[in-house]
This record gives sequence, structure tokens and C-alpha cells, in this order.
Amino acid sequence: MKPRELLQLLMDRHGDNPNSLSQKTKVPQPTIYRFITGTAKEPRRSTLEPIAKHYGIAVEALFDEKLATGVAAIVLGQKEPTQTNVASGPDIRGKVPLISWVRAGELCESPDIFQPGDAEEWLYCPVPHSASTFCLQVVGDSQDDGTPNGYRDGEIIFVDPEVDAQPGDDVVVRTPDNKMTFKRLKQDTEGLYLLGLNGKKIIRVPEGTVFCGVVIFSGVKRR
Repeated sequence: MKPRELLQLLMDRHGDNPNSLSQKTKVPQPTIYRFITGTAKEPRRSTLEPIAKHYGIAVEALFDEKLATGVAAIVLGQKEPTQTNVASGPDIRGKVPLISWVRAGELCESPDIFQPGDAEEWLYCPVPHSASTFCLQVVGDSQDDGTPNGYRDGEIIFVDPEVDAQPGDDVVVRTPDNKMTFKRLKQDTEGLYLLGLNGKKIIRVPEGTVFCGVVIFSGVKRR
């Protein structure tokens, strides 16, 4: 099922039309109309998040046909909600965009500028995460300490910008010179610093560092 067809189904089931849904969600009526009629480019995720929240679904279902079909099946009573990867609120276990490190640096500054078409690939995340979560592919061995807790070159990390970074977390940051780096956040008597798990580099967190997100999951693609 196409995402726009899912939205029309949800509207029909709740007795909504573009005008009433706009009043309930504050999403402009023309935007809703153009989405369900397929007469405009795909909107931003942030644009449709109020609608997804209103209907209690993951916003990813309004961009992905497979997820839209799963939600539609629940709405139509064809299977139990526990059999789907879609959940509402922050406990989302849907798809997450795999993006480049350059794109991640841009999103650190303006998270709302992401468009679904910007992703290289969409990957399922098996743990609870916010709708802002994205994936990156690890480059190099700075986080490979030779143990299962390290990160190998090529590993995929899932980064949630809405998780507050704490000492001990593995974080993605943008330094004041606009370089992206992935390190473990640590703290000592002198303050916060970033540690490469291979022990080769320690970076004191300089003023102007932007924390782009905390790693909440990682995995290796086998195929």
C-alpha cells in the first residue's frame, strides 16, 4: 500500500477530511491534500509527524510502502499489532536512514532539512529510538579496541540525536572546525574529553563542539 493510501484509510476510519485533519494537527490543509492525491513532492518527515502522532503510528509508515501496508493491516483487523515493527511515540522500531558523514554534519546544524530521498538506504532499527535517528557507517579503526564492545571498520551505527550524551556514551560530534568524529565521551578532573577506543587519540571537548547524537545500537551487514 502506498503511504498516501494509508493516510486516506486512516482519515476515512476516523471520519476526517483534509480540513478537519489540518485543524487537529496544525498541518496545512493544502499539504495534506497534495500528499493524499500525490500531486506534490514527498514532504519532510517533520511535516507529517503531527499526523503520525495523531493517529498513533510511526511517521516512517507515511514514507515506506512496506510499513504502510503493515499499519493498514492492523487498521483493517487482519493481524495483531504485536506482529508489526511499527510502534507509536518514541518507542519506534521502524526504518532509519543510512546517510553519509557529510550529510550527518549538516543535520547536526539543521535536523529539519533531512528529506527521505537523501538516504542511501533505509535500515530497520531493533531498539526503541526517536524519529530523528539516523545511521552511519564506521570508517577506520579508531573505535576498534579488539573486543566485542568496539566498532569495526564498515560497521553500521544507529545514532539518536534526542538522547542526552553522558560520560561513557559513544557519541558522534562535529568539532568547531566542522569535522565529524565518532568517539567515546569520557570525563576526568579536567572535564569532558573524547576517547578513541583504540587508545590512539584523546580530544578535549572544545567550546563550539556540537553533539550530533548518541549511539544506541550497532550492527554489521552480512549481505
